[in-house]
Amino acid sequence: LQSLTSRVGDIDEWTAANLEWSVEEMGKKLTSEQIDAVALAMDSMDRGKGFLVSDVTGFGKGRIAATIARYAVLSGKRIVFFTEKANLFSDFWRDVRDIGSEDIFGRPFILNAGARIVDTKSSDGKVIFPALKKTVVDDVIKNGLPEDTRIVLTTYSQFSRKGAKTEWLEKISSETQ
Repeated sequence: LQSLTSRVGDIDEWTAANLEWSVEEMGKKLTSEQIDAVALAMDSMDRGKGFLVSDVTGFGKGRIAATIARYAVLSGKRIVFFTEKANLFSDFWRDVRDIGSEDIFGRPFILNAGARIVDTKSSDGKVIFPALKKTVVDDVIKNGLPEDTRIVLTTYSQFSRKGAKTEWLEKISSETQ
């Protein structure tokens, strides 16, 4: 943090500006520890490096990931979100909603046919983004993502062997919006 501060000045101001939030607005969405993690991750991304967030349960790693994804989209990058299980797409989307960023992500493309995003805060499991049919998924893999798609959600299992999906992922990973 000291090194970053020496390069960018006030971390809160720098982070908020890069996220297109005011410092006050950012403080309502993230804890101070989350802001520091996001700042360090943004700096690592800007330098072409990776960043690992590893902390205890309940720290807000999903909130951090959603905020880093926000920064990436605002920077003109497309997001590919990998997770172990498809039901975690809903948890990630809850964090996207909690930081008020649904509008910048647009409609997510869910690579797993049959997977969907539900409202984790509703008692009835209201569907926010319904599952896509396999034919729709196959068409996107063949013809490319819609232009307004800024985030792809997928599980590790979709890439267990080399094939059309792996080649597609390599292609879209090198493209920007």
